[in-house]
Amino acid sequence: MTDSSGLPKDDFVKNESRLCGDLTPSCEHLEQRVPMSGKGHKMCVVCGETACHVCMKCVGPEGKKRIAMHIKTHTNNDGAAAADPTKVPCFFHCHTSSFFGLAKNDHALIGKRKRDCTFPTKEDVDRRRKETKALLQPVVTLPDATDAALTPQATAVSNSNGIAMRNGEQHAKLEQNN
Repeated sequence: MTDSSGLPKDDFVKNESRLCGDLTPSCEHLEQRVPMSGKGHKMCVVCGETACHVCMKCVGPEGKKRIAMHIKTHTNNDGAAAADPTKVPCFFHCHTSSFFGLAKNDHALIGKRKRDCTFPTKEDVDRRRKETKALLQPVVTLPDATDAALTPQATAVSNSNGIAMRNGEQHAKLEQNN
């Protein structure tokens, strides 16, 4: 199977180390990040440090537009990359679903005071990513066990690739009753 440009699925699979999924929605945010006018600074919604850029597309939890965040990695006074809080710009974290709830400005969502929120550790981020992935997985509705009208034969179908599906879950090839 290929797409309209002639690229087969295998080309996408072979480049998984390069491809991270559809980032098109984040492009709109990248295009609408701007430096704050004059010498203005706001607190970054992710790490809580002063930042000089805002995303014009984002709306904060209080409904305010133009939320501030770092668009570059944090640096020390000498311009060298800082070890803390992150090597990844806050802009990226702010727009990543699996970081939602970990940003400093998400304090009200998780029932904490803003001053009690600290930048998460790598372990916290990894744990949150797993939780988010599990939370956002599609839910498969299984038939009621007492419904006699639904039998394994009635719920077992093959998808367009001939892969046996049972209640929306992929399984080994189903035995055909002849």
